[in-house]
Amino acid sequence: MLKSSDGDFFEVEKAVAIQFHTVKGKIEDDCGNNEITLDNVTSNILSKVIKYCKKHIEFTLNYTIKNEAMTKDLKSWDEDFIKVDRMTLFKLLQETSYLNINGLIDLCCQAVDEMIKGKSPE
Repeated sequence: MLKSSDGDFFEVEKAVAIQFHTVKGKIEDDCGNNEITLDNVTSNILSKVIKYCKKHIEFTLNYTIKNEAMTKDLKSWDEDFIKVDRMTLFKLLQETSYLNINGLIDLCCQAVDEMIKGKSPE
């Protein structure tokens, strides 16, 4: 069970929870007692992060032999997933950094890069 900073609980499989490197350490140290509080992660962002991790785990498990079409499908899913408003994107990046999910951090950074590409410093 993961508890968001605003008090909501999310029941997730261990395979999903260990994708969050911050949580993985707590699980390995057996500090969780089946409930891990994430003080820096709100419920709306946590639900998105869980969705992302589940999709990527599903992709990894279901496609042991990955072909180009399957990889394009996942990339397309990622592109749709990251289409959020600016404030949500920045919160997602900040809270994902706390959870230490490298793939999602990279995806967020790419989205920020696309957002500022071609803009002046002002």
